[in-house]
Amino acid sequence: LISTYATYTVDQAVKGLSKPKQDYIVLKTLGGTVGTIGQMVVGGPTFKPGDHDVLFLVTSDEPDVYTLVGAMGQGKMKVHTDPKTREQKVRGYARMSKKKSPDQAPGQSGLRNAKKDEQRPSQAFSNDEPLKLKDVLEDLEQHLTSAQ
Repeated sequence: LISTYATYTVDQAVKGLSKPKQDYIVLKTLGGTVGTIGQMVVGGPTFKPGDHDVLFLVTSDEPDVYTLVGAMGQGKMKVHTDPKTREQKVRGYARMSKKKSPDQAPGQSGLRNAKKDEQRPSQAFSNDEPLKLKDVLEDLEQHLTSAQ
């Protein structure tokens, strides 16, 4: 199997790795190119220099190397800058805390039915409207604090 190793600078850790040993982390995913041979994983994440992402990581079987939580590219959410407001935003995030967004229907929690340790954002409750990066990070911190 071909693997890709992407290096990310850590701007902020929400839980777990409070301060990496270096000022960067190495992320390993399946697929990539070696010489003239390429292997693509359908639904897998893609990387470009300069990408800014929110990553959900677990340690891998290699020292100081991480992999994405979930299947395929589920553990990677792209951060983009709104051209009008210049704010950093994330698309496809489902609020996890009990705090409701103004457009969230009553009774929607943003969590899919899953075992307690497997709760992840649900695309069914996600908002197509991008959320501010700071709101996403605050929501994650609230959820992780209340889950302890």
